[in-house]
Amino acid sequence: MTEAAPKRNFWTIRETVTGAQAEKRRFAATLREAIAVCVTTTAPEPALRDAAEAVSAAVARLAAYPRSIFREAHKQAREAADLEEFADRSVLVGPGNPIAPPLRFHFENGISIGEVTFTAPYEGAPGWVHGGIVSAAFDQLFGHLQVNLDVPSFTARLTVDYRRPTPLSTPLRFEGRLVRREGRKSFVAGRCLAGDLVTAEAEAVFVEVEKDRMREMFHSQSSSQPEEK
Repeated sequence: MTEAAPKRNFWTIRETVTGAQAEKRRFAATLREAIAVCVTTTAPEPALRDAAEAVSAAVARLAAYPRSIFREAHKQAREAADLEEFADRSVLVGPGNPIAPPLRFHFENGISIGEVTFTAPYEGAPGWVHGGIVSAAFDQLFGHLQVNLDVPSFTARLTVDYRRPTPLSTPLRFEGRLVRREGRKSFVAGRCLAGDLVTAEAEAVFVEVEKDRMREMFHSQSSSQPEEK
């Protein structure tokens, strides 16, 4: 018996896009390379001055066009495909976001799996991924898990145990699973692997929020978070 194909959701990133979305991804990829070069370059002052001026000119050109933050874009979304496009800007998974590594997720047999290679811009201690970045990746992993389990929710608590340093420029695999549910609370657990080595483990509690309430929160100007009951 074949496993049913996973349904598309907010974190589904299309591999192939066209038009302005494709060019935005290409622009983001170029900026991602530029960020890595900026962090690592030992270029002399004149070369850096020229680069800064070129980037400033590009920024000025694009600044002339309308812009929207994710909340505003979310309000305009009319169908799932719209949300998929807007997910391109996500801070860790979005191919249209130059600060995203980006993380790539899929869902297998009740487990969320994330794959990523963190490079120089994410370095903490020499040669290792910054611990805060590892923690953020776990938070994104568990969010992906909850979405695929069709449980709209927010992070209430996240705890990370760093077993050993997580290496930079190394393919990493994050795995997240549901441990149990108690009322509105979901208890989840995960791990980060570099090859066969577990570099970090995490546990989190997510609190379910009704979908209508979540939409209201997304569209609200308020920055308040839901209260746990």
